[in-house]
Amino acid sequence: MKAGGAGRFDVLRRVRGIPWRLSGRWLVGAVGIFALEVFIALRVHDRWVRPYGGDALVVALVHAAVRSVVAWPWRWVLAGTLLFAFTVEGLQALHLVRFLHLQSSRFWSIVLGTHADVSDLASYALGGLGVALFEEMTARRAMTGRRARPR
Repeated sequence: MKAGGAGRFDVLRRVRGIPWRLSGRWLVGAVGIFALEVFIALRVHDRWVRPYGGDALVVALVHAAVRSVVAWPWRWVLAGTLLFAFTVEGLQALHLVRFLHLQSSRFWSIVLGTHADVSDLASYALGGLGVALFEEMTARRAMTGRRARPR
């Protein structure tokens, strides 16, 4: 980026007031969680990890993906992530895939889901709790590290 000039991301920062950024740490986390989700989907066929752990991890995945490109407070991102997850579950209850005539598409049936379950909402909430605990621990560790350094 040139001194005094506008970089590529400066243009994105002005789009509708969203503070865009690119965080490699969060991006790596999102990719790692995505890889774990794919592994669970392809290789884990049990009664706990796949149905409940995968749903809890999807909250962490969306949270990390959004945090990798948007510089909003983590609580806003988590609230939006949970709202998104609950909305998708509500659309599953309304049989959105059938309404859009996409039930023959395996891709859309997996992405949008074909049936709603209250246990999914509980899994999303537990995933959100895990994300909140992670964010709080990270923030406390950062604060402790700043205070401990001699000036």
